[in-house]
Amino acid sequence: MILSPWKKKFEHGFPLEQKGHRTVGREGEYPVVDTEGNAFDVSPVFENLKEDFAPSFEGEKNELLVGVECRDFMILREVGIGTIEIVSRPTESLFEIKEIFETAMTSILRSTNQLGAKVLGYGTQPVSPIEDKLMTPKQRYKVLRQVLGPLWNEFAVSASDQTHISVLRKEIIPLTNLFHKATPFLVGLFANSPCRESQDTGFTSSREEFKKKILMSENRHGMANREFSSLDDYLNHLSNMTCIFVNKKGSPTVVNKTFSSIQNTDFQDFLKHEHYVWNSTRPRSVHGTLEFRPICQQPWNRQMCATSFYVGLSENHQELTKLLNSVGNYKSIYLNSDQIIQTPFQIEIVPKHFWEDLYEISYKGLKSRSFGEEVLISPVQKDINSKTTPASRASLWFKEGGTKQLIKQLEIHI
Repeated sequence: MILSPWKKKFEHGFPLEQKGHRTVGREGEYPVVDTEGNAFDVSPVFENLKEDFAPSFEGEKNELLVGVECRDFMILREVGIGTIEIVSRPTESLFEIKEIFETAMTSILRSTNQLGAKVLGYGTQPVSPIEDKLMTPKQRYKVLRQVLGPLWNEFAVSASDQTHISVLRKEIIPLTNLFHKATPFLVGLFANSPCRESQDTGFTSSREEFKKKILMSENRHGMANREFSSLDDYLNHLSNMTCIFVNKKGSPTVVNKTFSSIQNTDFQDFLKHEHYVWNSTRPRSVHGTLEFRPICQQPWNRQMCATSFYVGLSENHQELTKLLNSVGNYKSIYLNSDQIIQTPFQIEIVPKHFWEDLYEISYKGLKSRSFGEEVLISPVQKDINSKTTPASRASLWFKEGGTKQLIKQLEIHI
């Protein structure tokens, strides 16, 4: 085993001991559409928002307004011109995150309502073709498009619901492996992007299905194709992946070769490189968290379900380990991952009552935190009992009334 030169610095971002409850952060992306369901350029939304919040700019002359912020949250432009993102500060209570998102979304809707646009609780743009004109003109996005080709545009239509949960140094690799192993079950349970480009794709999570094709030979997106034996193993794995660009004098410069083969790199270069590896579970040294990436944005009436479910499983990870081991080893779950995602309640490899047990594990984990947060996952119990998912409902709405009905059901109102 080669010792990674970045190990000490990387692991230093994670605490040795837990003080208080695990902290949680959330990054929620939302498609914004016009009255016909096409991607709505959010530029004027941010022009309105900057009247109430501190603005941030990018570009050679700071000409591109890319976000606004306050003490509790940031609202950011994403890869797609029709995507808007809310990023919360870390909190101990999930109810705090819920309140933060409601406050931020209220400000967003005040602007979009004035402009005649709609914000959706959905995992992808529903109508617009996936093409270059949907990409926000940030310099690094142009470089990524140059290197990755048209597949990069998948990020311009995607809307995910990402969760950060604080972990201890000793937990980095065990929990990374565990939640990779859990990935197909969680994606299947929370999938919410079957319909895009005005058609049902046949995939419950189109955002995961099509993104995994990006640098597919490197397994750069989705569930990792193997477990990691140590932090050195994980960091070397990242170092042997293609580095797309490095920042030189403040500007992205194309590299397009393995990170380990680049001369004169530093730890910040490595962190920038690993930021553009999009696997489902990522240890983030800069935050001291595990980042959970594979979940589609959820309908607003269950907006805290996925984040809360992840937190509950994290708090009760020993029981999660036992449950997943009852299904099979890591490789067997990886090989069956597509089927698990597509037909979570019909998959034959899971034992009887698997889904009820999975819910109970998360419920007990949340209950142990003593905040009453277990109520936030009650919609998941209803889905398990009825054997339905956000994706199955979205496909039904589309079948009943096309894109118009889909948007009607998923439009966010507060």
